[in-house]
Amino acid sequence: AAGGADVIAGEKGANQTGSYSSTYFGREAAELSQLPMPSQGITGNYSKEHKFKTGASYSGQWIGNQRDGFGTMRWPDGAEFRGQWRANSASGKGQFKHSDNSVYIGEWKDNIAHGYGIYKHKDGTTYGGCLAEDLQDGQGVESWPDKSKFVGQFSRGKKNGYGMYSWPDQSCYAGQWRMNQIDGIGSYTG
Repeated sequence: AAGGADVIAGEKGANQTGSYSSTYFGREAAELSQLPMPSQGITGNYSKEHKFKTGASYSGQWIGNQRDGFGTMRWPDGAEFRGQWRANSASGKGQFKHSDNSVYIGEWKDNIAHGYGIYKHKDGTTYGGCLAEDLQDGQGVESWPDKSKFVGQFSRGKKNGYGMYSWPDQSCYAGQWRMNQIDGIGSYTG
């Protein structure tokens, strides 16, 4: 279908809604804010593993009492973030594997998918392109298991601007989109 869905903020399980930052990265925030500074007088980057009261664990680099550098955070349901951290936030490049095996590989800023990335949903839907605040935003390519494909512009998770949508029967529309709907000048070939 031409409507598509928010790839990053889409289906995350029956009980979960919102971005990864609200459903995962914020869970240990209270405990992280109360971690003491290392007693050894460590001032630089060091590695250690920490088990959280939530059952999650982090193995990687720290500066003082904050995750900083490369590390892996694992949650009890099987979700995992492996990548760069800065001041306790996923920032830089990293891979988030959701508990349902959906995967986002790309750039992060303050625990949010932001920059360029590739998202592969468990149902076979993929998105590669620009993201802002966990949503498709900018130039990107979205494709579905039925061989439908959209190449074009997105805004806040919706097809918006110029884009070309092709269906499995080889028909296609190239033209203007607004809020996931064909809207404006364009041409249909079928």
